[in-house]
Amino acid sequence: MQSNAETNGSGSSTIKHGAQFIGVRDSRNRRVAGIYNRNGRFYAQLWVSREDGAKTARKFPLLTQEGAAVANLAEAKEAADVLRNDRREKALPTSGHKPKFADYVETYFAKPNVTAKKPGTLENERQALNRWKAHLGDARIDRIEASDIAALRDKRLRAGAKPRTVNLDIIAIRNVLKAAIEDEYMLATPQKGLAPNHRHREQALRHERCHRRIQQTRRCRRVRGKLVKPIRLALCEANEWRNYSGSVPSRQNRPGFA
Repeated sequence: MQSNAETNGSGSSTIKHGAQFIGVRDSRNRRVAGIYNRNGRFYAQLWVSREDGAKTARKFPLLTQEGAAVANLAEAKEAADVLRNDRREKALPTSGHKPKFADYVETYFAKPNVTAKKPGTLENERQALNRWKAHLGDARIDRIEASDIAALRDKRLRAGAKPRTVNLDIIAIRNVLKAAIEDEYMLATPQKGLAPNHRHREQALRHERCHRRIQQTRRCRRVRGKLVKPIRLALCEANEWRNYSGSVPSRQNRPGFA
């Protein structure tokens, strides 16, 4: 049964209502139509059509464009307007039971396009998703937020995991969430934290390229009696010594100089 008690825009209330939906009021103590608060989170109530054609009221969690829960009334109003527009375009989230992330992972691995992957790829993906299952616990597939993903990503990096390994973990959960969208359990994936970081890969390739060029500078040749090392000179002119070692070495300490 819905309570008649109401809160202000910050979501606070002087009466304890447990997990009931509480109507929200703005800073002038005016009721905000269609927006409710429960356990500190904002929801919008919309009238939608059921499969039998009848109208029914449904409450939707209000989220930002990044997939995180809105933090204040202003964001809640904006997110509610987005939902109303989605209703007009018939793009509202589907109703019905949403599986837990841990349960849906098994559904994901049973899909034909997933079982067709190489055994080694499947094993690596399962290991990554096991880490996500331990981190997300019993979270529903449609309740996963960007902050949940960023939390494990940052935790793994602080623990010393290689950026490439962390990126593979992000790709694994992104594959699962994309499959959940296809199954109409959610409309979009949380964006922040889901983009693999390619910076470490570019840095590693640059270091490898510089090291290879350094080795090549040792193989010099003479042109008209002069010692020519064009690769070394081009490398110095491009200032890639700084990118490689963090500082520009003196002329005498650069590889290839006699």
